[in-house]
Amino acid sequence: MNRRSQLLRVEWHDNIPHDLEDGVLYVSMEFATAIHRCMCGCGSELVTPISRRGWRLAYDGQGVTLSPSIEAAARPCRSHYFIRDSQVQWIPDFETRREDRRAPWWRRLFSGARGT
Repeated sequence: MNRRSQLLRVEWHDNIPHDLEDGVLYVSMEFATAIHRCMCGCGSELVTPISRRGWRLAYDGQGVTLSPSIEAAARPCRSHYFIRDSQVQWIPDFETRREDRRAPWWRRLFSGARGT
C-alpha cells in the first residue's frame, strides 16, 4: 500500500464512466456524486454522494477537497484518507493507532514532540 501523499487527477462528467482509472476522482454534479478507485491500489470503487449531510465537495479552480475523510473500513485494505487540494493525505490505520495507545502516556507525549 502506497501511503505517501498522492496527487489525484479530477475529471468532471455528466455520467460516471464504467471503467475507472487509478488516481482519478470522477465528479458528476448532475448526480451529486464523486467516485474513485481506492488510493491504496486494491481496486475497490468508492462512491461518495455529495450532499449537505454527507460529503462536501469544494473546488477552488485548481484543486478539489472532499470532506469528511474517505474510509474503506468494510474493505480488506481498510484505507482511510482525506482528499484535500486534489492530494491524498493518509490517516494511520486503526491497528497503528491501537499500538500507539498501548505505549505509556509519557512515551507517546515525547515521541510526538520529537516528530518520530
